[in-house]
Amino acid sequence: MTLSLDSPASAPPLDRRGLAGALLATATWALTGTFIHLVPGLGAPTVAAVRLVASAIVLLAFQLMRSRSSFWPAVPWIGVCAMAAYYVMATEAFTRAPVVEVTLLVGSAPVVTLVVELVLGRRVRALRMLGVLIAVAGLAAFLIPAMRDAPRSALGYVFAIGAACVSALYVTTLRARAARGIAVDAIAIATRASLVGAVASALIVLFGTGVSAIHLSARDLGVLALLGVVSTAVPTVAYGEASKRLPPTVTTSLSLLTPLFAALIAGATLGEWPAPARLPGCLLAFVGIGVVVLSN
Repeated sequence: MTLSLDSPASAPPLDRRGLAGALLATATWALTGTFIHLVPGLGAPTVAAVRLVASAIVLLAFQLMRSRSSFWPAVPWIGVCAMAAYYVMATEAFTRAPVVEVTLLVGSAPVVTLVVELVLGRRVRALRMLGVLIAVAGLAAFLIPAMRDAPRSALGYVFAIGAACVSALYVTTLRARAARGIAVDAIAIATRASLVGAVASALIVLFGTGVSAIHLSARDLGVLALLGVVSTAVPTVAYGEASKRLPPTVTTSLSLLTPLFAALIAGATLGEWPAPARLPGCLLAFVGIGVVVLSN
């Protein structure tokens, strides 16, 4: 467990391409909950299966168009399975709880990442740790009133926390490989994560509700296709790029910006505006994110 008290000036500047990837992932993931809430009649495994099949098709097509020597390069399977689990659990969470609350809970990944970094004995800047703690405090202030008033969402919260944990595992895995000089192909990882998640979700559907019980309209397929491309394939690749270029706590902390976009989108399209009394907690979370980013 190592804390670094070095001045911010001694740290290398953050990779711009990594920052761009993290922000793109943040913006496109913000649409996830809204897309899922637009198909309320479908179960989470069905949504996840169609979503990930659409994502896999797009990513496979992109891989075919790339001029690479290997169409199927080696990938870290821990990272692949972690991202596949993330999408399955996040979909389950969004079908059970309000969009903004799930997005904020999933955004608690920075504290999980921080704990992992400390356990592994890696250097963690004291200012960065302070920023993570501020962000998590704001997260708690935003969510605790909602958890008290809506216990029916408890299982959704559990799935959201699980998604945060596997997201942290994904980030630390890719960053560790990049730090050792091992090539990380974000698109190959995203493709296989989509395939693994699609198969797992399809099996849940097959042995759960059954395929015959599923009724997909043309509108449902359109929404799920957008979910698979815009809010799955694109952010997975972007997040993979960010994960190998930025410190893990920075990557996961930037994802806490997703609730801001999610709140605006969900409020405008679904009428799920958070109560004004809970907004200071959200603001505190964003202050913490700013401290994490500026700590570099």
